[in-house]
Amino acid sequence: MKTIKFFTILSLFAFAFTSCDEIDELTEVTVNADESVDITTTVPENSTNFSQTATISVDDEDVRDNLDRIESVTINSLTYQFINVSGNEDAVISGTISFAGGSVTFTDVNPTTAQGQTFTISDTTAINAFATAIRNGASVTVTLDGTAENAPVTFTVRVSADMTIVVDVI
Repeated sequence: MKTIKFFTILSLFAFAFTSCDEIDELTEVTVNADESVDITTTVPENSTNFSQTATISVDDEDVRDNLDRIESVTINSLTYQFINVSGNEDAVISGTISFAGGSVTFTDVNPTTAQGQTFTISDTTAINAFATAIRNGASVTVTLDGTAENAPVTFTVRVSADMTIVVDVI
């Protein structure tokens, strides 16, 4: 008889914990966000250094209204590309794209040649830093610093993030 009571009570506890997990899942919203930011830089003739900053934000209402309830952020892809290039076609740039403690470096890139190509950021430290910043406030400040040879050159670096964000809305 004690064995039956024990298994009955054990079954009730197992059901209760399973039910709580299922209820928690019902209050979660999964948001697929594809956000990007363009950082336009002009390096005049006889100049070499450049530095620009922009912010990439998640504009989804469920995320914005529940910033303190973001349960997880998964970065499906984090990329950058050079677009809208003009100026000296022989310009060469080197620099760093940094955000929230993570960064990626590019060296000796001709932006005219690289224009339109997508470069994937695969460094896990950089990806985790980006995800943590999104989780802590749904936005990330992105800084582009570097040097240019054979200026003048104007170019835009587009940083794009494809993310899955889970928010507990209740």
